[in-house]
Amino acid sequence: MKKISFICIHGLFALFFFSSCSDESEKEQPVQPSVSQENTRVLIPLTPEEQAMPAKSNGFAMKLLNSLLDKTQIRENVFLSPISVVYALGMLNELAASESKQEIAKVLGFDQEDGPYLTDFCFKMLSWSPQVDRTVSIGAANMIVTNSLYKLDFYSNYKECLHDNYEARVESMDFSSAGTLDDINHWCSEHTGRQITKMLDRLDGRSTMVLLNASHFKGAWSTPFDKSQTSDENFMLENGTVRKVKMMKKKAPVYGGIGEHCYYVSVPFGNQGYSMVLALPFEGLGVREMVGRLTEDDVKEMCSPMGAGVNVEVWLPRFSVEWGMNMKEILQDMGLPMQIDMTGAADGLGFQQIGTILQKATIKVDEGGAEASAATDIEMAPTSAGPLSDSTNPEFHCDRPFLYLIVEKSTGAIFFMGTYMGE
Repeated sequence: MKKISFICIHGLFALFFFSSCSDESEKEQPVQPSVSQENTRVLIPLTPEEQAMPAKSNGFAMKLLNSLLDKTQIRENVFLSPISVVYALGMLNELAASESKQEIAKVLGFDQEDGPYLTDFCFKMLSWSPQVDRTVSIGAANMIVTNSLYKLDFYSNYKECLHDNYEARVESMDFSSAGTLDDINHWCSEHTGRQITKMLDRLDGRSTMVLLNASHFKGAWSTPFDKSQTSDENFMLENGTVRKVKMMKKKAPVYGGIGEHCYYVSVPFGNQGYSMVLALPFEGLGVREMVGRLTEDDVKEMCSPMGAGVNVEVWLPRFSVEWGMNMKEILQDMGLPMQIDMTGAADGLGFQQIGTILQKATIKVDEGGAEASAATDIEMAPTSAGPLSDSTNPEFHCDRPFLYLIVEKSTGAIFFMGTYMGE
């Protein structure tokens, strides 16, 4: 994939399988900026060993999206937060015994030797990501709710690890009570900016526990779209049908490139610590085919830190998406074990069966910016081309289906991702 200065186009994770906690005194704490400070971009500090972790997490994200696209209708909009899935599976990984840890880590793209760095990587992503840009609201919350019927009490070292590295609450509740379902839904709503108000419709009274992550992002474009320029424009669906969409338009500095299968631009938020990467397949290539062909290097190039861009005319539909899916079968097909050995986490816990892995996610993109939310629930049960010249007046018109990613620029980590099909 080639970097270019301008283009012309007619478009809940702590991966770790070590159960030991890092010494809190050794962890680098994020600076808490005061309101009087300038909104200087803060880089997430990763050690040389940790710098490989975002690429592994992104590799899992692209495999998950590719699997979801294969399972859904071609015209359906898909939107999810891969890092929310990673945080939730990371907590599960922490509670798992050795062999189960290795199996969970493997499906997330991590090798056994990565273990010593995973806990600190998770801690840094959770604690530093809100500091990158003071004008962007971004955060994640984690909670484990155990069924009071089983009287589970995690050993102290597991509780400490979950608290220190995930800031996770551990609560015991009555799963047969309607109040418990209300409490879980209220918690998800509170931590998703009130965007996901009903995460669960029901709770199985026989389940052992639920592991929950809630994530939220809200950012204003570095250069907003002018509402007066938004107009009805043609958008060509993959079946060749043309429909009208509300198309936002602006000319602003962006970075872009031409890959093996797509054009892409990075449209920044705030101080440019976060951006939305838009990837438009070449003519004749569908979004699903493009996603399936993107390599690790392609994704790294699109999500990597970028320099100053040039003025590009960007057209982007104003849109909103609400999406939800039980990912259990898809993750099982990707290699996730369905029976998890938790014998070392609490007395009498033993092997546990994954019942559901549900994610609900929402996004709204308009002239001012974007707001995205996701919640992930894991319910457990007992076992039974090249550069162009500036004279080309560069354009990037999203007038056919495209892929979009919300990424943190210093690490390149993907927080949210989706496909807009125009439906």
